[in-house]
Amino acid sequence: KAAFSFLKAHPVNGFDVFMEATHHGPGNLKTPCLFVEIGSGEKEWGNEEAGAAVAGAIEAVLKGWKKQEGKVALGFGGGHYCPSFSKMEADGFAF
Repeated sequence: KAAFSFLKAHPVNGFDVFMEATHHGPGNLKTPCLFVEIGSGEKEWGNEEAGAAVAGAIEAVLKGWKKQEGKVALGFGGGHYCPSFSKMEADGFAF
């Protein structure tokens, strides 16, 4: 929730902030993990403003992840990208 909230509060022109319902791996990790991505191509990956926003989101997680509050939710259904759950996350839920 901290990363999502930070990125929503610090928008980067040309980028949307949303959650993915699934990720393609690695899938055999024994420790909980979070993927924060910048687009899907070299143009996006080279965007310094987007890189700074993601770095800020990671810092927000490391500094305050236990301080996040929200109604805990578990979502079922929908596609790979989950706009309904992303909207709920922005409205105070935590998935």
